[in-house]
Amino acid sequence: MWMLVRAGAEEDRPRTLAACPDTPDRGEPWRWTVRLEADGGGGLRVGVEVDTDHVLARQETHHDRTDLHRSPGEILVVVPLQGACGVAVVDGPWRRDLGPGDVLVAEGEDAEVLRLVPDDGARTDVVRVTSTTSTSLRWVP
Repeated sequence: MWMLVRAGAEEDRPRTLAACPDTPDRGEPWRWTVRLEADGGGGLRVGVEVDTDHVLARQETHHDRTDLHRSPGEILVVVPLQGACGVAVVDGPWRRDLGPGDVLVAEGEDAEVLRLVPDDGARTDVVRVTSTTSTSLRWVP
């Protein structure tokens, strides 16, 4: 499943981009949160918080075209921070163009390859969220 959320024109920071659960009234226990935050220098950064008993997160920054291999049960959170980027499933029919503050979340039981194509001078962060147990992760949209 893929979910694209567009940035708002006048949003307050920090902004939760993806989390499990995404609101306090859900029945699931909290496991992870990815936020968009001010970096202190007028720019944006991605903040990640996880319950390490259940979840690991690895954050990557990309400036060039790259293929993102998502394992079954793994969640990818793609966030352009500077400039724009395109994200497409390599063996599928769709492509999404993302701008600063947009977020694309990819999760599911099947492995897939997403192609990330940043514009010249762009900076895109990708957060990989994986389970430390045999249970696949769920993102609660």
